[in-house]
Amino acid sequence: MNATETRNSRGQGSCERSTMADDIERAPLSEPFSSLSPSTAPSSNTRHASSLPSDDKPPLSPTPSSAPPPSHSTDTPLHPSIPAPIRTLLSRPPLARIISFLRGAVPPERLPGPEGVYWPARYLGWIDRVENTVCRWTRPCRHPALMLVFWTGWIIGVAFLAKASWWDASTSLGDPTLTTCIASFWQRNDGCGLNGTSCGPFSSSDPYVFRCPASCAATSLSNQRPVGPLEVNSVPLLVGGGEDGKGVYRADSWICPSFVHAGGMSDRWGGCGSLRLVGEHTNYTSSTLNGFTSYPFPSAFPSSYVFDMDTSSFRCADLRWPTLGFNIAMSVIAAVVFRPGPLVFFWTLICLGFWHVTLASEPRDIPPPLEEAFKTFLPCLFVSYALYRIAFRFCLPFFTRVPLERALWYLAPMWIGLMLPEFGNSPLDRLYGDIPPRAIVALVIIILVIVVVVINQIRVMRKTGTVFLYLRWYFAFGLFVIMPLCLLPGLHFRLHHYILALLLLPLTAFPTRISAICQAFLLGLFLEGVARWDFDSILQTWGSLLRDAALGTDLPSFVGDGSLGNGTVLQWAGLPEGGSWDGFALIINDVLRYTGNATSFDLAGWSDAVPWFARLAYQQAGTSGDFTRAATVWLGNGTFMPPLPGPS
Repeated sequence: MNATETRNSRGQGSCERSTMADDIERAPLSEPFSSLSPSTAPSSNTRHASSLPSDDKPPLSPTPSSAPPPSHSTDTPLHPSIPAPIRTLLSRPPLARIISFLRGAVPPERLPGPEGVYWPARYLGWIDRVENTVCRWTRPCRHPALMLVFWTGWIIGVAFLAKASWWDASTSLGDPTLTTCIASFWQRNDGCGLNGTSCGPFSSSDPYVFRCPASCAATSLSNQRPVGPLEVNSVPLLVGGGEDGKGVYRADSWICPSFVHAGGMSDRWGGCGSLRLVGEHTNYTSSTLNGFTSYPFPSAFPSSYVFDMDTSSFRCADLRWPTLGFNIAMSVIAAVVFRPGPLVFFWTLICLGFWHVTLASEPRDIPPPLEEAFKTFLPCLFVSYALYRIAFRFCLPFFTRVPLERALWYLAPMWIGLMLPEFGNSPLDRLYGDIPPRAIVALVIIILVIVVVVINQIRVMRKTGTVFLYLRWYFAFGLFVIMPLCLLPGLHFRLHHYILALLLLPLTAFPTRISAICQAFLLGLFLEGVARWDFDSILQTWGSLLRDAALGTDLPSFVGDGSLGNGTVLQWAGLPEGGSWDGFALIINDVLRYTGNATSFDLAGWSDAVPWFARLAYQQAGTSGDFTRAATVWLGNGTFMPPLPGPS
């Protein structure tokens, strides 16, 4: 009996295969894209030459007298100290060398799986004994009735946590309005209409009672936002608040981050509060408090608010972190103690990941829209089944008898993939327009990691003789699917992270630890993307990609050599000839003040004690293009400072 047989017999004595695992037929590793019918998978102990790709079949009748491979050069023989396989490879023409290298082992190897294989064995051999001990102690827990009770209790526990997190809050002023991290009373540019009337009322004696989620610090602007002369980006939008956070906030400040800044709640737990709209205010002062920084605005704005810190609240905490701890603990217990078979374990990961994102970590709205979630869940299950047939069934069953390793390699990477948004907005959210430096750094790091993993997977593919199989499938997919889609007019390719997971998961169809880690992380990315954003389109229009970024339209220009006309008149150049623009939109202090085709605006009667910040855009049929950056006007001495180049 060889070492492998001894190891397997020992493992089966203490960590037997589950009933579900016995039903899984392991298809040959050279055919991860074979028929999805289980009946086509051959025995796991036999690898026939007929199952190999035609390019990978060994010669039918090799003979010792076979002629050596032709040499491309006979001038300088290779040194005898070079190993024979390398001498044979180097003696061939360049193209033949590449093909021979990619073809790999002939005949292909069958990977043994991770069970009992540790390197260096001298120091890690104890892991096998620990795994066997765990299997022996937990065998009584694998009764189907106990497993059913455990999974039922798990589901009920998540339901209670979700209800307490989103639907049970109350305050001394009544039931709160559920508010997102980016909610405010004002819209950017001309979104509030002329003089901001669409965002009224500007003041109110009635309190606005709200409830905020946790982790609003992880939500930030995706594009630059003008705040007077400043261009704010990649941070939560807060304007004002005073030095102690008890002051006045501009109406376009995000409510929940502002409440944390003011000390009304913890960003870790969220909470409830109330505020009052107090109308126009001048000179908003900035500060850095409780992990948030507000920005100053040295002029007037028509709408503002202050927080009421005396409001009592009940059951307002966002329980996403306790839910995370509960789900992690239950998933570890399920994997180590109950040790479900590969299929049960796989579907547990799918349901756990999808509903954790939906109900706790990244709900699409507040409260979570359950109707939309169930609409997405069914197609998610279908795609997940395809992923199991394409990739997971070639790796996950090999970890059945090593429950500690399975819990480590599958649970930890999957949770990292699921929780990536909790660490902040992805710098790779959109790689166009003004790309921030951190996006370039993140892209380089991700590319390097992917290259290292792909090189390792190619090494494994060479062992199993599947390099050309993958090359054929990915080439066909790129040629007949991706390329035609990218050529459709008016649409642009967008690589969502769930699509990236779908593209890379087939490369993990091998029973190795690296494949298991990659499978779990990519599964987390897939579930987070689908649960949070649904199956978002792989092709999108330029407008949907830009969202609120600059459109790239023409910019008008102000007229002035450092002074205003007649001391109070703001002037700009006329419409370009032959263009489609038919008017202008003028914003002063981030409020739309004029639309029309005139080329001047009189500021007579406006305060001369503060500066005014003007931005201008062309309009077509009432729709504005890009606005300029802010020009600064001082009415006290009639001076005018033109804007910096570029859109705001």
